[in-house]
Amino acid sequence: MSSSESAHTATAHPLARALLDHFGRPAALSDNEGNLVAMNASFRRQSEQLGSDRGVLRLERGRLCDGTGRPLPLGVVATTLTPDLALTDGWHLVELASRTISLPAMAERFDQLAGQGATLLKLELRKQGGLLNRLAVNQIKAIVDGLEERLLTCLPEGSAICRNRVDRLIALIPGHRSLPDLRREAETWQRTLSMPMLFGDDALTPVLSLGLSRAPQDGLRFELLLDSSDQALARAHRQPTASAFVAAPPERSQRQLRLLAAPLATAIDQEKLRLAYQPIVELASRRIEGVEVLCRWDDPILGRISPTDFIAVAEATEQINLLGSWLIDTVFAQLRRWLAMPLGLHYVSLNVSPLQLHHEGLVEVLQSGLERHGLNPAQIMLEITEDQTLVPRSRARAHLLQLQRMGFTLAMDDYGTGYSGLQRLQSLPFGAVKVDRCLIKAIETDRLQQAMLRGVVDLQNNTNLRVVVEGVERETQRSTLLDLGCQLGQGFLFSRPIRADQLESLLRAA
Repeated sequence: MSSSESAHTATAHPLARALLDHFGRPAALSDNEGNLVAMNASFRRQSEQLGSDRGVLRLERGRLCDGTGRPLPLGVVATTLTPDLALTDGWHLVELASRTISLPAMAERFDQLAGQGATLLKLELRKQGGLLNRLAVNQIKAIVDGLEERLLTCLPEGSAICRNRVDRLIALIPGHRSLPDLRREAETWQRTLSMPMLFGDDALTPVLSLGLSRAPQDGLRFELLLDSSDQALARAHRQPTASAFVAAPPERSQRQLRLLAAPLATAIDQEKLRLAYQPIVELASRRIEGVEVLCRWDDPILGRISPTDFIAVAEATEQINLLGSWLIDTVFAQLRRWLAMPLGLHYVSLNVSPLQLHHEGLVEVLQSGLERHGLNPAQIMLEITEDQTLVPRSRARAHLLQLQRMGFTLAMDDYGTGYSGLQRLQSLPFGAVKVDRCLIKAIETDRLQQAMLRGVVDLQNNTNLRVVVEGVERETQRSTLLDLGCQLGQGFLFSRPIRADQLESLLRAA
């Protein structure tokens, strides 16, 4: 029987119709020579998305190949049909084994899809305040296995998934998508993936970061798409809660740089930036103990600029040290005035940029500011984001140790957003920790969040570590945090960021 005759007979056979027209997953039939003689619509779509003509697909040594004999990045399982179910001996039912493939296979598949458009999604399980550090590798793998199954149900046909790391998945999704459409889909995927799952005897709610990039917008080479999705994933990790970010095209970043660089330089030079202050309070008494300083920029032409945007521009244009010097001098002068009043304020807390921490001039600027304004370094807390201290023996680490010896309180900022565990608090010179809001969003009922907070509180009790919980917005949160042993908090329940004169009024009223 020729291949064409075999294809015609198979298509007309009742078994072929029953299996292929009503099969719940992609499937095909191959004859005894390995020719695919029939396939259902789902299988056909996936093969066509690879740019292959279904007429030349063959099964060779258990692998699906095109007419040239080149294996395609589609895993298959071929089951031999018994003679009473097939027209001739040697027929096989061919099913897609899995949509999970290797990274090289995904790169090859992207080359075939790029002209039609594609999206690359990177999903990472956030460490949730050190939870993953306390789990065995096989436990983390079990969680990600469940996420992979969910992701397979979310994505359209023709998508493929790669297990890049024990806590990360990469998905290649065919088809053009507009930015609004992709953001809507990403929100849907995030909701589905973040549903609680059973983990042992407990229910665990995965906290995930998603980074997405698109072809051709972010490049027509697979490595460019990988890099863009990495940048988007890093942005998602910096958010206080589970987040999904689509990569900003390089030209947008360049336009933003050109748009903001000169006005920002003028604003710094002419001291047009302003400061806002958010109180840090004792949870039990609500008494204000300290304040975090936040920088704001309202341009007369461009309007209000997000701190995320203008800080990124300041770092990219090497203006961050000028901005940092202005901030330190302005805040130190303000603190000296407050300390001269009977307001009961103990300290101010400043954020330090990664580039500042690596810069040799930071220590000198801080020391000069202390001397000029007659301040004690114990009255200053410097907030350092966790990922700035991950490299051992780095210049940043050396500066941290020097600042600690000078008497500054160093606070690990954004604790719980995916970088380190409790052991890093003990191995680095931190005297305080700012617990991110993502660890208390459901603190009243979430036993996992409660357990993680207890771990930080235990360290507080054993080492005199100062713990400040950010994002307190509900009275029930405050009550639960007190029950868990937390002493300090910050958030909209107590005050939004306010002007210096408004803070003075609050302090006087207290």
